[in-house]
Amino acid sequence: MDVTRNQLKHVSAATIHLKNKESKIGAKVRNLSYKLLRAKSKLEAVSAAKEKTKSIVSNLTQTLDKLKSKTKAAKKEKDLIINGEVAETKEEIKKALLEIKVSEERFQVREGKDNTKGFLQQTREKVKGATQGATETVKKTLGLGQHDEDNRKNY
Repeated sequence: MDVTRNQLKHVSAATIHLKNKESKIGAKVRNLSYKLLRAKSKLEAVSAAKEKTKSIVSNLTQTLDKLKSKTKAAKKEKDLIINGEVAETKEEIKKALLEIKVSEERFQVREGKDNTKGFLQQTREKVKGATQGATETVKKTLGLGQHDEDNRKNY
């Protein structure tokens, strides 16, 4: 009987030991399961953030392409406008010079050289004012100001 009691005690101790081990293993499994769920949740969040980032990058790329094409179109339009205004200004200058030449010839024939000088001076001043105005208009159109002229002198 003593042997049976000893074996029963031994079996009871082993059972308790196994239950403790099983309890510890169960706790580890629950802990690992919890960690796995947290990691899965984080992975899903990161995946969602990655997809959102891809979408934003795609949208920004499309917007950048649109802005580039609009900028090119605006530059072309600006160049056409500037070229047109420059051509108009050149044409006005040619007309003014032609008028001066014609006026000089008329007055030389009519009144002689002495009377012509005063008129020519006035005409030259008018043309000079008109050409300066045209030059200022072209400079403003091209975006050239005093600051740009000073920079050119420095180079």
